[in-house]
Amino acid sequence: METCGTARVVRAFGSRAEVVVERANACGHCHAADLCEAFSGRGVLRLEVDNPAGAREGQLVEIAAARSLGLRAAFMVYMLPALFFVAGVIAGSEVLRWPPWGSALLGFGMLAVSWFVARRYDRSASRRKEFRLMISRVLRESETTAADIE
Repeated sequence: METCGTARVVRAFGSRAEVVVERANACGHCHAADLCEAFSGRGVLRLEVDNPAGAREGQLVEIAAARSLGLRAAFMVYMLPALFFVAGVIAGSEVLRWPPWGSALLGFGMLAVSWFVARRYDRSASRRKEFRLMISRVLRESETTAADIE
């Protein structure tokens, strides 16, 4: 199990919990830290995680993932689109003998297909238990409340 950092529990419900993670703490060692930063400039992430430790609102907890996703995420976001684009351009120019503008359009079409494939993979992976984040242990009680965090 790979530790992802510390978080504060905002709300606990059933076997799940909503936590707030300071981006600097959680993303310092992550291979895919730039991916999250690209989509949100805020320094705080709100996540819904599994809660097998039974953490309660306001507690400081350690979150972890069963598997490391950094390299796989980087491949799906950077390499897969690049490979699809290049394959489309090569197929258009060498196999189909299209003019350069037609090959470029085919490359961009393949780029769109790669984003669809990456999105489908993301949705299927997020349903599998080994790819979800969980609270691995409770570190300490907190003096702050959920209202202080927001």
